[in-house]
Amino acid sequence: MTPQQPTVSFIIPVYNGAEWIADAIRSILDAKPRDFQIIIIDDGSTDNVREVVDRFVDGDSCRYKHQANRGLSAARNAGLDVASGRHVLFLDADDLLIAGDLNSQIDWLEANPDYDIVTANGLRFSDNVGSPIRLIEHPPGEVPLSRVVVSNPFPIHALLFRRELFDGGLRFEESLNGAEDWDLLARAMIDGARVMHRNAWLAAYRTLPVSMSTNSDRQINALLTVIDRIHDNPKLPENLRALEARAIADAASHGVAKACTEGNPQGSRQWMAIFLAMEDGDDAWRSLLPRIVAAERNPRMSSREQYIDTFLQSLPEFVDRKEAGELVHAALLTDDVSRAREFGNKPGVLASLAKLLSSHPRHALRHYKKEVRKRLG
Repeated sequence: MTPQQPTVSFIIPVYNGAEWIADAIRSILDAKPRDFQIIIIDDGSTDNVREVVDRFVDGDSCRYKHQANRGLSAARNAGLDVASGRHVLFLDADDLLIAGDLNSQIDWLEANPDYDIVTANGLRFSDNVGSPIRLIEHPPGEVPLSRVVVSNPFPIHALLFRRELFDGGLRFEESLNGAEDWDLLARAMIDGARVMHRNAWLAAYRTLPVSMSTNSDRQINALLTVIDRIHDNPKLPENLRALEARAIADAASHGVAKACTEGNPQGSRQWMAIFLAMEDGDDAWRSLLPRIVAAERNPRMSSREQYIDTFLQSLPEFVDRKEAGELVHAALLTDDVSRAREFGNKPGVLASLAKLLSSHPRHALRHYKKEVRKRLG
């Protein structure tokens, strides 16, 4: 009897991830996928990954393959080479699926054959500072290529792929030192793949002090490399080539934020100079505030004061440092209120609002008039 084709293949690349991979596998099982297979690609680990995963491996629904260390993209590609599911989802060994919406994502993709990828929301968490630390949320709807040409809006494990997308040879670029998921998504969409984002929850992304995503110079330079690859692609529509400057500015804004989390004023000044070269106007630095606020929860950051100080050192000389510092501090406190509200932490809302009211009363009144009036009686 021919074995039934799995509905979905989960590909987990791992390198020295024994500490977390069992949780990653359990998160898949907790999501209760139908007719699934888990493929674990061990990319030359030197820890006890094999011992940890052996309790799950059965040769059928969960398989293990060891290879010499070749990097993340090569490990994912090795998983694709043996995956047999109708759909594919990539999950890094230190990340998690959120139980609840996986099967609805699968059902949606199967019911909508004109689409090749369906994406979902997620959250970012860290074992170092408590979890969760930030929601990763986007408005639902079809994802335009113009958006992906500028930046990568989705972590790789928020994407559920139709298997046929890879049957024509689409693979991760193994020469890249980062941002390989953005490169793959952009190439797929330039070739005509359609992507739908749904208001579902699927992915939990762990931020680690030693992870690739916190190595700022390496990551941002990888982003710039992918921008070059996107805009060198002869299939890219001509009307989207004008977005290259915006993409470089977006990458540089990541560089500023990452350097600030590391307390690296030289790096923040370098990336700020690139950002301002791509943007017009003396107040262009203000547009960085959402990115600065979003990045501030990185576990590598030693203190909020150092974070703000590093950002201020990156600004051009003509910027009023006192005014800028107050603006950044108010934005961060406002974000504290918003985050506490998002996660249903009422005491946190009140405590953060009190700090905001104490240090920036006008800002507090402008953004939280009802809450402030209630607190003041």
